[in-house]
Order: sequence, then structure tokens, then C-alpha cells
Amino acid sequence: MSKLKKILFIGLMAWAQNACHSSQILTPTTAAEGGQLLQMRVNGDNLYVAYVNEDGDEMCYWFRPTMDNELFTFHRVGYRRASGTMPNAANITETSGITWLNKTTSDNIGPLNMQKGGWVGGNHLDDGKRTAVTRSVKIFADGKEITASRGTTNCSKVTVDVVNAILDPTSAAGAGGLFTTTMLTEAVRYEVARNAIDVTVTHTFASGARNRIYGYYGMQSMFYMEDKVMTPHGKYNDFTPIGQIASFKLGDYPKFDRFIEMNSSTGWCQASHLLRDGIGDHRYVKDTNEVFVTSTYGKNYHMLIRGLNATGGTSYSWHGVYSWFRPRENNANVLVYSSVLNGKEVVYIDAKRACNVTFPLPSHWQKRGKAVKVLQAPVFVTVF
Repeated sequence: MSKLKKILFIGLMAWAQNACHSSQILTPTTAAEGGQLLQMRVNGDNLYVAYVNEDGDEMCYWFRPTMDNELFTFHRVGYRRASGTMPNAANITETSGITWLNKTTSDNIGPLNMQKGGWVGGNHLDDGKRTAVTRSVKIFADGKEITASRGTTNCSKVTVDVVNAILDPTSAAGAGGLFTTTMLTEAVRYEVARNAIDVTVTHTFASGARNRIYGYYGMQSMFYMEDKVMTPHGKYNDFTPIGQIASFKLGDYPKFDRFIEMNSSTGWCQASHLLRDGIGDHRYVKDTNEVFVTSTYGKNYHMLIRGLNATGGTSYSWHGVYSWFRPRENNANVLVYSSVLNGKEVVYIDAKRACNVTFPLPSHWQKRGKAVKVLQAPVFVTVF
């Protein structure tokens, strides 16, 4: 059997229990070589990143200070038809013919609801005053820091390290109307590769701090014009109209880690995958607490903290991956899509019900003849 025809046969699930919530991730045996070329450009407070996928779509990422607190994060994510196989980060603007998939008009990463001070960070102001400020931004192309505005740079991964100060609204206002006391430091690392942004967030409370976190969502979605949602390992094992989506509790779905939104008009989806690193294991969420939260206006959240006393030095972190894609397969049996996980290109397979299905791996995997290994089981499929 040739490498191009190599078959991974996993079988057919004999019993339907939990079958509709089964997931599997396939990855090449080697890292990074699955990562195609990116092009990046820094211009003042703006970072632009572009990537062309094998379907001829150019992914466009735009980082800048955004939200009411003007925090540096991904402001827009979208796509356009590529004019060639090389990405072009030179013309990513609101009016450059890009179909936007993510619009950060509300909270992106964060915020927190505190006993003293209320909502802070993200898009939240206090009586018109900012509750957070970006203190530093560092940008790297394949590990090399880009220290000033410059022309385009080609690389396989863009890393952005951001340090935000989350301010205490109960303190006095100082220069520029900013509150004078930092409640906690928010360190965020964004890693852009292919069709995904990998995010790691760490919160560390300042010396002398004493407060209680009523709620912290952390990873949440600003996917634009979604009309359906799917929650593998959760309540909704297939795409369901958002008008029928409701929040659900951790105790009912303890393995929940991902929600996937669809924009039916474009055929594109966004997956928000919360890994079990740090508080992604839901150590600060009770079984009776909601673990997936949805809103009446179509916004969705991962619940990460529901009640935690914080003092000086209290620290926690979470790790998640946002990805944007057109599904490789989406039918009554299975959803299949590709993303990046821990630096490797992966294929996600979500069985919607007990099934036995066959589908091709991405063509560039076949051309490289790479073997695959199973990271999560069970989904019972035949892959060729």
C-alpha cells in the first residue's frame, strides 16, 4: 500500500452511548512543516497578517488597539480570494474587499466581574473611564522581534506578547483619567499560524489586592453574523439555530471544551477550543454553574471562574485556540475541519451520531505522505 493511500481504520462504535459527543484529532507525525507561509506587516499601532490556504482563500488578521479600553488584540479576522499563492499583508483595511468573520466590537479576551469595582477589562468602562490599559506590546516573526514599523516579513508563525493592566475603579483617577491603582496584570500571548490564533492568558493580582471574582468568561466569541451553533461534548452535537441555543451547566456536560459557530451566508465557521491547561479544567466552576453561556444577541462564552477570592499574588492562566474555516465535511454524520493545535496542523473530527464514514485527508497531507496518530478517541471513522 502506497503512503498516499495509507489507511487509518478505527472501526465502528458498537454502542451509541456518548457517540454523538465523540471527537478525535488527527495530526501529522512532525510539527510545523504543515504550517504554510504567512506574511506580516507592522504599521504604527497596527499589525497585519495574511495567509493563503489551499482552497485559494486568503486569511486576513488585523491586530490593533480596540474595544472601549483600547486593548491590543485581534480587531478583525476575515478572508478574500487570493490573487496568487503568496499572501499579501499590504492591503488589509475595512474597505479592501475582505469578508469579515470576526469583528471585535465588544469583549474579546476577558473581562472580569469583581465584587469591588464591578466589570473591569475588555470593553467595560466605569462611568466613562477606562478600566484597563495596554502597557506593552512585543511582536515576533518566527521568534525574531520586530521592533519598528517596516515592510512585509515572511514567516511561518507570528507571536504577539501583550501586557495589560486591569485597573481598580475604586481607586482615584489620575493622569489621563485613568484609575491610579492596578488591580491585576493581564499577560496575553497570541500565536498566529495558518487559520488559527492560539491564545494564552495569565492574570496575576497585584500586591495588597483583596477582592472576589464573581465571574470570568475569559474565552469568548465575536464571530460575525453567526446563525447556528454546535457544541461538541456539550448539549448541541449538530449545528442548531441560535434562537434554539441555551446555556448549559458543567455537571451536565463535564467534557465540554469547544463551541463552533456558523455563518450560513458565507459557509464559514469559527471554533473556540478551550484546552484543559490551567483553569481550562474548570477547577473554579461548580457542577451547578453554567459552563457554556450564550446571549440573546448571539454571543457565546466559556465560563472559567464563578466565585474566587483573590489576594496579592493570586495567579491563574488559560489556553485556547480560535480557528476559522470552511468545513471539509459537514453532513448528518460528521463535522470535519482543520486547524492548528500546539504548533501542529490538525484535523478535527466530530461525530454527530454513531456512524461509520469515509473522507479524504487534506490534499497537502496526502502529497507529503504523512502518517497520522490519534490524540483523542473515540470517533470511529475510516480515513484514507
